[in-house]
Amino acid sequence: MTTPMTLQDAEKRFINQLSKQIKANAKLATVAGFSLILLGMLAILSPYLSTLAATKLTSIAIVAAGITLIVYCFKSDHWGKGALQFLMGA
Repeated sequence: MTTPMTLQDAEKRFINQLSKQIKANAKLATVAGFSLILLGMLAILSPYLSTLAATKLTSIAIVAAGITLIVYCFKSDHWGKGALQFLMGA
């Protein structure tokens, strides 16, 4: 028969697992941090390229939202609701 785990034991176990995960992913987090710093510096130094990238990302998001609305309109149960969604997505 096993004894139930106390709250202190559960906290110690959680902290132990969390510290192992942090140590296992420390290199990846460091590389990601330096990459973000480098990309941020490039964005500041080259406003044209950062504006172009932001514009591309925004346009991709808008196109994806439109495609999602068009797909939704074909799955609609009612013609009126589907037609309205189609007009909003198109």
